[in-house]
Amino acid sequence: MRLRSWLERLTKLIKPRRRGIKVIITHGDLDGVACAAIAKRVLGEVEIIFSSPEKIAKSLRKLRVEDGLVVVTDISVNHGKEDEVLEAIRRLRRMRNEVLWIDHHRWTDRALELIGREAELHVKPSPSATRLVKEILAPQDEIAEKIAEIADDADTGTYSMSLSRAYRVATKRRDTKMRLLEKLKDGVFEDEEVEEWMKRSEEEIKASEELAKTVEICTTKSGLKFGVIRMRRMRGSGSIAAKIAMEKHGLDFVVVVRRNGRVSMYSRKADIGILEVARAHGGGGHPQACGFRMSLKERILTLLFRKRMCFMKEIVRL
Repeated sequence: MRLRSWLERLTKLIKPRRRGIKVIITHGDLDGVACAAIAKRVLGEVEIIFSSPEKIAKSLRKLRVEDGLVVVTDISVNHGKEDEVLEAIRRLRRMRNEVLWIDHHRWTDRALELIGREAELHVKPSPSATRLVKEILAPQDEIAEKIAEIADDADTGTYSMSLSRAYRVATKRRDTKMRLLEKLKDGVFEDEEVEEWMKRSEEEIKASEELAKTVEICTTKSGLKFGVIRMRRMRGSGSIAAKIAMEKHGLDFVVVVRRNGRVSMYSRKADIGILEVARAHGGGGHPQACGFRMSLKERILTLLFRKRMCFMKEIVRL
């Protein structure tokens, strides 16, 4: 078994470069899937890779492509990772690849300047990254417009559309995520499988309502009222639970701590400063929805001192 493992690793190392292919690297949420669906409508045969701000440098480094096109959507470059991502792009450029990057998150000036040297970069505020992909790649496509409307509804946390709620459920697993991508690409918005996702989305909302009841309410030094939701083993959506808790208790923002060490923050207003907290821990996102992943040390400290999470002192200063 050990010999087989080493042979598999060696095979990967000497894997030949593929010439002239198109690759889409996108975020794994509904907005990212919708971006890839529109891009695939326009570009035709492509390879899809799901990634994240934490993994984007690694995703780029693993590509063995030359004379191709790499499109990155709905992924920002986290603070402190600019040089690592830049070097990965330079490697692709040395293999004569074009790199197109489309995103709507808040980037640092340094990231914009460095990545803009090597990639065709389109970064600006938008309800969703899908909206930008549609404007750039498919401005006259009516199917792409409907896809963008659904992504706008989801990525702003509105979820007023039954389809955006159903599609959110589909993004939880890779197999359903890929089937959703193909449906959107083909302009198939409703079928029996989507109806099943709708039923599951109703169950998710009920579970999120129960999750919201566990919120711990605190106050910052400046008087902001915020909540902490620890997901532990409870089902439901952290973002939906945060929205419910904010509305019910009149909170200014909510911190959601997930079992995998992921911390997400959601606020009513853009000027509260949660994005700065996320960046201080190597994360990023939007002024009103952002997050980061705790280091192993931070996770251990959080488990040992459950009521005093390592990042809380920065949040309390807001």
